[in-house]
Amino acid sequence: MGLLDRLLGRTPGPHTPPAAAAVRDRTKAARAKRRAQKPSLVTLYLKAGREWDKPDDPEEEDDIWGRGYQIHDEGGLGYRWDDLGQHGATISKVVGYRHHGEALQDERFAPGHDVALAREPENPYDSNAVAVWSADGSLQLGYLPRETASALTPELTSGEEYRAFCLWEWVDKAHDDRRRGIRLLIAPTATVTLVER
Repeated sequence: MGLLDRLLGRTPGPHTPPAAAAVRDRTKAARAKRRAQKPSLVTLYLKAGREWDKPDDPEEEDDIWGRGYQIHDEGGLGYRWDDLGQHGATISKVVGYRHHGEALQDERFAPGHDVALAREPENPYDSNAVAVWSADGSLQLGYLPRETASALTPELTSGEEYRAFCLWEWVDKAHDDRRRGIRLLIAPTATVTLVER
């Protein structure tokens, strides 16, 4: 019960309607069951999602929105990005794109496009560096963050193949829908299959 309810003398009631609570409980149970199974092979279904408004910072003149794909299992139950680790997949941002001109605005980095990951063991700043390139290898966007690259380096070095997919983008509606950042879905091809619906 909130402060306003107490001040107005309202009696506490259930915070969640019974029908909504039942749906929430079924969803939690389904997610717990999915986590417990830990299948070695999984298919992730990607469905184009609607746009989401990012909370505005009153000190900025930007109007940031997100758009891209939502991840579901076969039954339509959505995955939280944090839950993908059980399948060896991860969601990652891209860093360093400001050093590559207008690459972030290129259509090859829009949601729905694959990108290429390339290790750079000779990189003078980080021997675990993993560069993010367009799928055809002609345009570099930036790099995976240091923590993500360090976690992937042993697998990439051993020859494990990963698929990197532009999953989500942040755009500035106040400035001609300019892309401000992206999120990649990075998944091992041996155990994860991505299917667009």
